[in-house]
Amino acid sequence: MFSKLSPKWMMIIGVALMLLGVILPWLMVLQLVQSTFFLVFLSHACSVAGVILGFLGLVSIVRVGRNSESKEKGNRT
Repeated sequence: MFSKLSPKWMMIIGVALMLLGVILPWLMVLQLVQSTFFLVFLSHACSVAGVILGFLGLVSIVRVGRNSESKEKGNRT
């Protein structure tokens, strides 16, 4: 599943999930949204999934960069 997403989109989706994981508890604290067990669990799951997805996107970008650097060095010699 992750191989179909570009690293850029992985990071964008990861940031969106992390923001959702921050905004939902904030709305619960302000009592604009009623706090339920499901909503608290969903908020935490969004935060964790966002961090993981963002990290995987970052690792993919670094891997692509290293592969292009090694190909450039191989072409020079």
